[in-house]
Amino acid sequence: MTRLRVVMAALLWGLAGCGGDSGGDDDGGGGGGNNPPPKDLRPNVTGSYASTGNIQAVALGQTQSMDVQDTVHIQAAESSVSSLSIRSETLSCDRALPASMTGETTFSVGQGACEIARVQDGKNCVVKLTVASGQGSRAASGPLRLSLQGDFSTTCFLFPVSGQFTLDLTGTR
Repeated sequence: MTRLRVVMAALLWGLAGCGGDSGGDDDGGGGGGNNPPPKDLRPNVTGSYASTGNIQAVALGQTQSMDVQDTVHIQAAESSVSSLSIRSETLSCDRALPASMTGETTFSVGQGACEIARVQDGKNCVVKLTVASGQGSRAASGPLRLSLQGDFSTTCFLFPVSGQFTLDLTGTR
């Protein structure tokens, strides 16, 4: 049980906003004719959010939950009028998670990965996180809701430990 708590602590340092880039997905907007240009709905969700929530990890047949506090930054990305990027203030990753608007106040989060290297109990510890999917929303003048799911693995111990994680956050601007 202690090993899983160490893994959970390492996850908290390396989860909420790391990953790959968006890959340049296009929103399909142009094309001529009488179609108006696509409306940019990203201001409905962009901003910085002081967030709290819960991370749940399942590894070695055990489930652990921990409370999370973070500041999540959602920004408009340049690739299209529906592209977003998501970063965390708590975590240091090379790239933001890609996301895309799916409605006026909703978005889906794309896949991403990162490595977090740190020293844990005098040993080098690397936690790899792979975000498989996620979704978010923000009702008008309401809180941000963000959920991420994926896998993690770590080499913090004599043998590798891997499992799945779910991160659920709620935040206000």
